[in-house]
Amino acid sequence: METEPQIVFEQMDPSDAVRQRVLDELAELERFHGRITSARVAMSIPPREHQKGYLHRVNIHLVLPGGREVAVSDNPHSGRADDLDSAIEGAFAVARRQLQDEKRQLEGKTKAHAGGPEQIGQVIRLYPVDGFGFIVTPSGHEVWFSQRKVKRGEFDKMEIGTRVYFEEELGDQGPLATTVRIAHDAAGDADLTGSGGA
Repeated sequence: METEPQIVFEQMDPSDAVRQRVLDELAELERFHGRITSARVAMSIPPREHQKGYLHRVNIHLVLPGGREVAVSDNPHSGRADDLDSAIEGAFAVARRQLQDEKRQLEGKTKAHAGGPEQIGQVIRLYPVDGFGFIVTPSGHEVWFSQRKVKRGEFDKMEIGTRVYFEEELGDQGPLATTVRIAHDAAGDADLTGSGGA
């Protein structure tokens, strides 16, 4: 986590044991989800006139990379009225579900972006020892690819000029292929580099 988590006790006495319990729950969330930028967890007991008994409330606010947020707001535990441990457990269970939804949404967006129309290209440069190469499209657009993204067993069969089908996305360093497979049905097509052909 980039910043120290904020753990707030409202209308109740602070507790080192509770603070540690919350820190353990946050660490578990990070193991499950990955990096969390910042976190604020506020625990409170509403005034008696607003609640029967001493129903604890636990509010969680998480900030994720890219400014995305997860919030469990004013969500009282529905079980025992005076059980803070159960309230913490319930609130973090909701946070875990929200993180799962966030993760699925992100994976869905990535798949939708990466899974656009399959393109045809041709290997223009190949570095077998380093495990990567470059594909050129008919329009002259170059795309980097890694051996790990090539259909199993096909990287070793590639050479300069090999036709491939691939899907592309924009990475941090530029366009990259997310899947690559040899285009066995395109062997007779014209040279995509424009440097060859009869």
